[in-house]
Amino acid sequence: MKFNLQKTANPYMVFCMAWALCLALYVIGWSELFPKISTPLLIFLSVVILVFLALSFFYNRIKSDTVPPGLANMKISNRALFIFNLILWLCNFAYSGIPILTGLRDADFGIPTVIVLATSLNSFTILCYFFTYLHSGKKILLLNIGFCFIIFVMIISRGGIMMTASSMFFLWLNVKKPLVTFKKVLLIIASIFFVMYLFGVAGNYRTIKDVASYTDTFDQSYNSDIILGIGQASDSFENSIIPGEFFWSYLYITSPLSNLQYNLNRSDPSVTLDNVVALVNNEIVFDAVSKRVDDVFNTVRKKPALIVEQLTVCTTLAGSYLYAGWTGMIIFILFFAVIPIFYLFLINKNPLGIIGISVLCSIYFLSIFDNMLTLTGFSIQILYPFVLFYFNKIKLPTLSQIIKPVNTIYDS
Repeated sequence: MKFNLQKTANPYMVFCMAWALCLALYVIGWSELFPKISTPLLIFLSVVILVFLALSFFYNRIKSDTVPPGLANMKISNRALFIFNLILWLCNFAYSGIPILTGLRDADFGIPTVIVLATSLNSFTILCYFFTYLHSGKKILLLNIGFCFIIFVMIISRGGIMMTASSMFFLWLNVKKPLVTFKKVLLIIASIFFVMYLFGVAGNYRTIKDVASYTDTFDQSYNSDIILGIGQASDSFENSIIPGEFFWSYLYITSPLSNLQYNLNRSDPSVTLDNVVALVNNEIVFDAVSKRVDDVFNTVRKKPALIVEQLTVCTTLAGSYLYAGWTGMIIFILFFAVIPIFYLFLINKNPLGIIGISVLCSIYFLSIFDNMLTLTGFSIQILYPFVLFYFNKIKLPTLSQIIKPVNTIYDS
């Protein structure tokens, strides 16, 4: 029996998988640092997951009939994108220097506004080259992809690398439509556990080294004691056969939900028109726009409280709760539920639409960590297929058409 993995590559399904995993792990309660999940939040998330699961089946039915497969003869080539992308980054490097050379990237790195465009375009250029590679198989394209990834390394952007890699994975699923057997599924799961274990090993070594730098008497022998202490691992975890290295992944996956519950326990915001307007501006609109609106009205986006300073993510729902409580989360989820279908109908004739859909999958998959929808440097990529499609329709004059009238003038 074979299963088509492409069926999982839609925004609703990846949302369900990410949140179901986070919720299931959280309920296990392996960290005494995290508050117990409340019954209302458990019911709310369970209902949302079920609704999104139903929407995913409907989405798959209409997606297969609307999104055109294959490449189109676009006038705006990958090379043009690559050159424009390179020019933008040369301008940013000339303005602020190259962060990797100093080992530190300042918060104000890059030319204002231009850096947002450059970051998003670099990621989109990678996806366009990868899209072409998936269809043509030309390995030379991997050099262009690697070059663009080097730009993310030069600006020390782990987030850019992670989010772009996530979109590439969903693009691969949507284009190749891989069929896997049960045996291959088990192999994939085993590989994920192996990566999680290595992630824990790297975390242990780094933490031991950091602590040892503050004292000469610290025992530097390898163990997981530090992270187990910081995360207040429960007795059930410590007494289990599960290696301590996996506690790193457990903390990273479940800490967003713990911070959400922590904010629910701290306050119960009132629902007012001003709060709802502020919610829409700060939790739905691109932050490149919302920051300027906040500056005009002299307001600041609300930041969720954190249980531990190092665990900084709070899911995509925390912000909406801070503005309008449970009503705010419901408003946000309703909006979140409409976007993929609405976007699909808008993109249905666009040959680059599958790239936009893959980016949208990443936004929904990473929603357990933060509100990626407002992160302009990443989410604005869903608009680029429309921009390129528009330019493709414009009848630009050729060089000969420009030169000919000029020659006519001189001849006269």
